[in-house]
Amino acid sequence: MDEATTRLRGARIAERASEPRYRPIRDYAAIGDCHGAALVARDGGIDWCALRRFDAEPVFCRILDAGKGGFWSISPTGRHTAEQSYLGETNIVCTAFDAPGGQVRLTDFMPVGRQLDAGVHDYVTLNAPGWLIRRLEGVAGEVEVEIRYRPSRCFASGPAAPLPGRASASARPAAGVDALVVVA
Repeated sequence: MDEATTRLRGARIAERASEPRYRPIRDYAAIGDCHGAALVARDGGIDWCALRRFDAEPVFCRILDAGKGGFWSISPTGRHTAEQSYLGETNIVCTAFDAPGGQVRLTDFMPVGRQLDAGVHDYVTLNAPGWLIRRLEGVAGEVEVEIRYRPSRCFASGPAAPLPGRASASARPAAGVDALVVVA
């Protein structure tokens, strides 16, 4: 390992150590699908996510236990600024990162739709698959991005168990380089 790599890794460790253990609640935006919900931090981290039911065991709960709670973080390495907002009158959160080398945009949402036989004002029979969608797109230049994925179970009492027949979580490109599917 050369000296530049050592310095770079040391800088990353220093940045992580300087992260706040617990973010103020004002730093989060809420997304959901009428059944489950997630909290998206301004720095690109999802620190709370309960899928399928609001009262379900969360897959990410770093907001409760910063040391052991699960999270999914996507953000540029090194110095950057971030702005977060909802997309129009939707429940879609966009986080724009501006780094010295360029800009990237992270879009987070939980899709929801209507059952095929639902009426115009039927808000009960929704089609909510319990998905959390994260889309990262390059806007300008080149930006190195770090993705950290650490789900947990039982309110951070242990790591997430792999699905039967799987040894661990895996990530693979889907639809070229425009999408990444994380299977846990």
